[in-house]
Amino acid sequence: MDQAAPDHRPEQDHSGLRRRQTVKRAIVSNQRGFTLLEVMIAFAILAFILGSVFITQSASLQSSGRARQVIIATNLARNFITERELLYENRPFDKIETKQAGTFPAPNDQFKWKIEIEEVDFAPLTGMLLKANESSGQMNGEQASMLLKFFEKYLKDSVRRMTVTIEYPDGKAASTLTFTELLINYDAEFAGG
Repeated sequence: MDQAAPDHRPEQDHSGLRRRQTVKRAIVSNQRGFTLLEVMIAFAILAFILGSVFITQSASLQSSGRARQVIIATNLARNFITERELLYENRPFDKIETKQAGTFPAPNDQFKWKIEIEEVDFAPLTGMLLKANESSGQMNGEQASMLLKFFEKYLKDSVRRMTVTIEYPDGKAASTLTFTELLINYDAEFAGG
């Protein structure tokens, strides 16, 4: 009689294993990922933010480049005007060319200059002074008129307006800066004609 030997192993408690598997399934079923719609919305927000940053940086770089060109043009104009003042210092106005144009030397050869020298019309000023004298009655009209004519001629002979225009590259187009300076001939005589 062969009877099988009794199994002396203790009976296993499968209820703990089942409980762990049930808890694991519950955790797994509660963990869900992002839906496609949520991912697409997140990418759209990210794209909008990155696009805004790119546009802002691009505008900042353009503005910085434009400011650099204006600073260079202003410095070139300042030096150019000073050179011209020294060049024209003791020359009679009739010996000075009234219109000239050119390009600055390298490395600023993309900058162009233009200069115009013209008489200044002082007739409105003398007219205002004459009217002011008439209303105050300090001088008789004929004397004031004669004195102001001498004064106007003196100013006409001794003062010129110098207009300097600098053209500089500004992206795809060109921009200009214009500067005005008065040239004064201190040797002009104050005499009537």
